[in-house]
Amino acid sequence: MSRCRGYLFTCLVAIVLKCLLYETVQASKVNCVKEKDTVLLLKKVTGFNGSKHTGSGDINQRSLSPWTWRWNHDSMRIPRSIPEAVCPDKCISISGVPDDTLNSLEIHQQILVLKINETRGCLPVYRVETLNVTVGCTCVNPMVIYS
Repeated sequence: MSRCRGYLFTCLVAIVLKCLLYETVQASKVNCVKEKDTVLLLKKVTGFNGSKHTGSGDINQRSLSPWTWRWNHDSMRIPRSIPEAVCPDKCISISGVPDDTLNSLEIHQQILVLKINETRGCLPVYRVETLNVTVGCTCVNPMVIYS
């Protein structure tokens, strides 16, 4: 009989501990900060002398290879949205007409981003990744291969 009571007591303790653990996990989920209640602070980077560069218009439209922008979105990344240049098929001359003697070429830059790797409880775990981004376009002389 006492052996049965010991076994019953052990089972009761195990059930109580499991319930407490379950309630703790559920409470931590309820107390998680919701994304809409958070603010991500990023430092705005300016020129080397601390002032913003002021040009005369958008450089992408003044280029001889005028590019457009498209947004690269990824909800599992910081930053979530990254602008990328989309190069035209042809370059234009200074007079504004298509120039078939030049090739439009992408300019790439590698940047570091944070990707959500996993979630531990309420907190996401990030890993640093390198992303190759098209940042602009330029015109180059075509590569001529003589045979």
